[in-house]
Amino acid sequence: DSFGTIFAAYVLGPISGAIVGCAGNIIYYFWDSSSLAYGLTSIFIGVSFGIAARKKFLETFFGATSVAGCVTIGSVIISTIINLILYNGYTGNVWGDGVIEYFSIKGFPRIIAIICGEVYLDFLDKLVTVLMTYFLVKLVRSIREDVNNESGRNLPDARIVFLLIITLGAGILAPGMHVDAASEEITYIQRIYNADNGLLCGHANDVAQTNDGILWVGSYSGLYRYNGSTFRFMDEFSGVKNVNCLYVDEEGRLWIGTNDSGVFIVIGGNIVNVLDSSNGLPSDSVRSIVQSSGGEYYIGTSDHLAVVNLKNGISVEAEISEIGYAQSASADRNGNVDAVSAEGTVYLLRDGEIVSSDVFFESGIRYSSCAFAPNGKLYIGTTDGRVLITSFQNGVLKKEHTIFCNEISEINQIFFDEDNIWVLGDNGLGQIHGYTFSKLSTGDFNSSIERMCVDYQGNLWFASTRHGLLQLSPSSFSDLFIRHGLDPVVVNTTSVSRGMLYVGTDNGVKVIRLSDGEIIEDDLTALTDGVRIRCIMSDSSGNLWVCSYGLGLIEVNSFGAIKVFETEDYGIGRRARVCIELSDGTIAVSADTGLSLIEKNDRIVTIPYGEELGTSQILSMCEYSDGKLYLGTDGNGIVITENGKITGYLSKEDGLGSGVILRMVYDPSTDSVFIVTSNCLCLMNSEGLSNITNFPYSNNYDIVIDDDGEVFVLGSAGIYVCDKNALIDNVPGMDCYLLNSRMGL
Repeated sequence: DSFGTIFAAYVLGPISGAIVGCAGNIIYYFWDSSSLAYGLTSIFIGVSFGIAARKKFLETFFGATSVAGCVTIGSVIISTIINLILYNGYTGNVWGDGVIEYFSIKGFPRIIAIICGEVYLDFLDKLVTVLMTYFLVKLVRSIREDVNNESGRNLPDARIVFLLIITLGAGILAPGMHVDAASEEITYIQRIYNADNGLLCGHANDVAQTNDGILWVGSYSGLYRYNGSTFRFMDEFSGVKNVNCLYVDEEGRLWIGTNDSGVFIVIGGNIVNVLDSSNGLPSDSVRSIVQSSGGEYYIGTSDHLAVVNLKNGISVEAEISEIGYAQSASADRNGNVDAVSAEGTVYLLRDGEIVSSDVFFESGIRYSSCAFAPNGKLYIGTTDGRVLITSFQNGVLKKEHTIFCNEISEINQIFFDEDNIWVLGDNGLGQIHGYTFSKLSTGDFNSSIERMCVDYQGNLWFASTRHGLLQLSPSSFSDLFIRHGLDPVVVNTTSVSRGMLYVGTDNGVKVIRLSDGEIIEDDLTALTDGVRIRCIMSDSSGNLWVCSYGLGLIEVNSFGAIKVFETEDYGIGRRARVCIELSDGTIAVSADTGLSLIEKNDRIVTIPYGEELGTSQILSMCEYSDGKLYLGTDGNGIVITENGKITGYLSKEDGLGSGVILRMVYDPSTDSVFIVTSNCLCLMNSEGLSNITNFPYSNNYDIVIDDDGEVFVLGSAGIYVCDKNALIDNVPGMDCYLLNSRMGL
């Protein structure tokens, strides 16, 4: 992937080579943000090769191979550092990561294994690229000599131009980058069921759904049936006193594995068969159940693994004494069954016989769970939070890749749901995308998560032996705090600037990099930690303005330098509420000292609270098309200012529904201002003030106008979405739809 970079560096020099190499990384940044970091490698290749070419190192074959070695060493060093920072040392390439795993298994130090993985990828690539360039240069010189000899003039041949176009294009079309197969994340509505809302036992060992849509929950106190609205304890199943595991087979039968009564088979809500130690089961304590593609059932008990057949009535066909306490089992479509014992051994079985077995290569770490993927790969979880992607080749377990599930301890289950791979652990759950794990924030439902299932509506159900049952339903909204692992906190304001989402909360500023979702901690987040943030605004010069309760007004300029407007020096109070940028570049700030106007020459004019401005706090501000600044107050209506002086007032007598003005939003397309008061919406335009009496809700906070003519009204009921013209015309029975908690808000 370095051919274009190297050829450009040879023909046009080191600077041009660096530009060509980095250009591809910049372009691919819009698809994969990590490619930008690997632009450092491309820059190094372009510069180093360009310098070597200028010093005539490529005149000989020995010189070319020497340059290839130097370029490889430098590329390996830079790329390895980037891999360590971004991906825990992995390359994102199945071959490179395979080398890393091989050396790790053989006991080599981790850093040596990581370097070897990168060398495996870079050495041949750089060697071939440099030698191709060497021979291509020889070819071009030969063509040029032929052309010059024939024409007597020093003209470029068409073949040379063609070669230049192809090779320069290669640098753009194939940049050096990290390969990641991460997919779009979905957020979910979360609801926990426990003793407080229907699941009387307060815990769950397993959960499964039968073909009739009924959800079954196994617990230490017995079996529960959930029909979508209520939980019912199955006291008619008198023999089912406690449930360890549940399994629904291909025919829709529900298998109930108990702790002391064997296995019960349920069809249509009735128990039709029982298998226990009295008719061949090795133990009455059942830990796992799975059906092979051949139709046999493998039942793991606290004693041995049993192979069960239903062809001539239920019977134990074989007992595999080598496998004790099989706590996890899975089957593929090719007749293979995998089981993991409590002691940490993974077994591959076929036709009721053990084909192979394996234990984890690091002391103190055990295999804990297993699951076959739809593509036939075997995923194995460990007690330290790793997921190994493996396959059995000639009876030997081959480890192809390792995924480190950070913050997850013992993995209890790996579950495949179409394109999603879920990981359930002793201290949380999350998803695997490609080779990357992301933990899902589930609040207090964060321990002893044992099993899960997906119902026919696409809802996800998780069973925890401590917290009960968690339901996740796909949401219309994306909860960024859940997605990026931030703790819940009240959010007062947001602003997008410099590719970052700045979130103002009751506990400081949180910063999320939009390209990759990285949580950024910098001087601003450190300064505002524990401080209530009321407003964040980005001005036309790229400066960020933060209004806080405690530090007052904070400015972060386009270079990242922070300035705090101390009251003693600037006269702006420490309780700054809101700020906006005016059309002339002036920054208007509302604080507990009044209204302050920060002009471009840093001159500050303050109109203090008092006789003229009044004593009601300024809650909102809006600049109208005539240049006047409207101040919405907490009880005193609207104060109008012009050129830093108060020129008028608007109150209920002028048409406002209330003197408390929470928000004012100017709409340039209609030259109107939408006003949110404490009890209604109002409209202000050239015709004056009017109440929007036909809007269906009164307790609102804010208005957002989009480019498609829709208005989003935020209130205590949720978000109402309405047509802008319908609001302006105050249409009776206007068509609004509500986005609320039922839709994931």
